[in-house]
Amino acid sequence: MIQNNIIANSGQQGIYFRGTPTGTNPAGNVPFGRIVNNTIYGGATASGQGIVVNDNAAPTIMNNIIANTATAIQITGATAQTGTIVGYNLFQGNNANGTAG
Repeated sequence: MIQNNIIANSGQQGIYFRGTPTGTNPAGNVPFGRIVNNTIYGGATASGQGIVVNDNAAPTIMNNIIANTATAIQITGATAQTGTIVGYNLFQGNNANGTAG
């Protein structure tokens, strides 16, 4: 559980949640998590990604404030795209919101 954090001037990623890359033998478990009630601020100039989900991870993302990032929520990888649940989040000043839920 990643909960109740304030991440300011986050650089490349505010929160990076990942599992085992596809093609790894043996295949790893799909990590499940909750990313809830966080505030992520990219900086005075929109930069970086707010939340990145990658490599077969499947968290639930909801009730976050994501502001001034290049991409608010970026989800890549087959399992991540099908297993990740994106609920209600607040977006402000992002170049792209990405997966909005």
